Amino acid sequence: RTPSESTPRPLLFDHMPRCGGTSFTAWLRAQYAPDRTLTLEGRGNAERVAAFAALSESDRFAIELVVGHASRDVLHLVRPDMLRITCFRDPVARVHSFYRYVRAERAHIHHDFVMREELSLAAFARDPRIPGAQNYFTYQLSRLPREVIARDPKSAVEAALAFLAREFDLVGSLARLDVFATEVATAARFAGDRAQEKPTQEQHPRGESLVTRALRWLRAETGDPSTDTPPPQPAIAHLNATDGTRGAPLDAGTLAAICAANEADLAFFERIESLAGSTLTGGRCRVV
Repeated sequence: RTPSESTPRPLLFDHMPRCGGTSFTAWLRAQYAPDRTLTLEGRGNAERVAAFAALSESDRFAIELVVGHASRDVLHLVRPDMLRITCFRDPVARVHSFYRYVRAERAHIHHDFVMREELSLAAFARDPRIPGAQNYFTYQLSRLPREVIARDPKSAVEAALAFLAREFDLVGSLARLDVFATEVATAARFAGDRAQEKPTQEQHPRGESLVTRALRWLRAETGDPSTDTPPPQPAIAHLNATDGTRGAPLDAGTLAAICAANEADLAFFERIESLAGSTLTGGRCRVV
């Protein structure tokens, strides 16, 4: 970078799958140099994390953006001044979106058996071969054994919240993506022109705010309505027995199956939503 260019704060985005993060990641990547970005998405993350861990501290600290599903695994390796962020979604909506994605994406590791066995959404949520459909948030943050989470979800939620409070700076919700994007852009010191940037260099109407442009890009970049910003909803969307996006209401049996497999995540998400605007106890992490 030349001295005249704005330098955003280094940032780590722990991308929770099916929480609108793919397009959000694309927006973040537009703010940083590609050669200073570490991407931890898809297969091969264990090898990528190991390769990053093997670097010298100076080489690791030269990375200014970390994005991906495995970002949690390098928290102890990145530079200490990184802004650490993540975003959550109603667990029922997330599992429903995950199911649709697995069915549509032939390269996904679960696609073949899900389609071959014609798994219903309820069966998908319960299937032990698909751990990503069961208490994903709580497991990723607490790293407690899954059987422990299922046996004592309350303690698992407390462990997940304690980890967030200790290790992260900003936590958002897909239902408030506009607020989250605004807070991230401010905290990361994105310059206005770079924060509005998109790869196609398409001209935008004058007078739009930074976040308006960013959100319009996020919505336009994906054909999956599950990653669009949903309209304002009650804190817990599953209470309306919907998938939280544009889908038809879930039947009672399917809803019950998803909720039973995600008891800890439902309690965790409810706590996150109730704490919006607050700083988590015992740490620096703000819920926005």
